[in-house]
Amino acid sequence: KLLKRFEAMHQNRVTLQDYHRNHNRQHPLLGLQHIVECVSFEPEQKSYLCTLCQLVIASHTIIGHLLSFDHVDLYFKAWHPSTVTSNESDSNSFLLDCAKQAEKIHTAENVSVQQVKLQPDVFKSVNFDSYSEALKSLESITKRCLTISIKPGDKIDHHPATAPSTKEVRCLIHCQNCCERFSNMFRYLEHLTNDKHIRMMQELSQDWTGHFYDRAKFYVDLYTYINESLKKNMPPVGTSLVMTCLTSVSKDDPFYLCVACQEYFCQSDIRNHFESRKHLISTQVNFY
Repeated sequence: KLLKRFEAMHQNRVTLQDYHRNHNRQHPLLGLQHIVECVSFEPEQKSYLCTLCQLVIASHTIIGHLLSFDHVDLYFKAWHPSTVTSNESDSNSFLLDCAKQAEKIHTAENVSVQQVKLQPDVFKSVNFDSYSEALKSLESITKRCLTISIKPGDKIDHHPATAPSTKEVRCLIHCQNCCERFSNMFRYLEHLTNDKHIRMMQELSQDWTGHFYDRAKFYVDLYTYINESLKKNMPPVGTSLVMTCLTSVSKDDPFYLCVACQEYFCQSDIRNHFESRKHLISTQVNFY
C-alpha cells in the first residue's frame, strides 16, 4: 500500500500550471514573471530558470522553489522592501499573510511564466548546469532579454487573521493492515488484540506470533502531539500522510514514513518534521 501511494504521487505530480490554476491552493505564487520555462517536446523535457534567485530549477521542484523561504524573501526584498525583517522572517503566518496580499496586489498585472519552446537538439545544447550559461544561451536563441526590470512597491503590513476553531476536530487512527479507522487510542489498542487483526497479521507474515498491544503505546507520542496541537488551535499539516511503523518482535522504537516528503524520521523528530518548511511545502505541492 505504501509503495502504491508513492507511485501514485509520482504519476499524478502537480505541474506548475495546474497548481497556479487551482483555486483551492493555500499558498500564493510570487514572482512568476521571474520564471523562465524551457520546454521541448517528443519527448517532453522541461527545465526552469529563476532570474530573481539566479538559479536553474528542475521541473519537479519548481513549485517547491516558488514556495520556499529563500525565494519569497528575495521577492519581498526586491518588490516590497522593508516588509520582511529579521525578527519576522521565521513566522510562517506572517509570511503567508504578506504573500497573499502581494499576490492580490500584482494580480491585476497579469504576471505569468515566460515560456521558451526549443527543439530537442537545441534543448540538449543548453547547459542547464550553469545558470549564467543557460541564461546567455536562451537570450541568444530568443534574441530578447529574459530578466525583467523591478519597480519596488510599498511595504506590506501584516494583518493577523483569526484562525478557525479546531475544537470539534478529532484525530482518527487508521490501521493500515486492516483498513479500519478508530476514533481514539483506546479503541485502536483494543483492535490490536482483536482476532481480525491477529489473522490479518498472520496472513502478512507466517513468522508473526505476538500482538502489538505492548508496542502500540509508543504511538501515543504522535497521537498526543496531534491532540495537543488541536487544543492550541494549531492543527499540524499532513498528518494523514505520515505512517507509524511498529514492531512486536523487538524493543526498537517506531519510526515514521512521510509520503509527502518521501523520508522517514524517528520519534524524537515528530515536532521538527511537522513544523518544518519542507513538510509544509511538500504537503501543499503534492496533495492539495
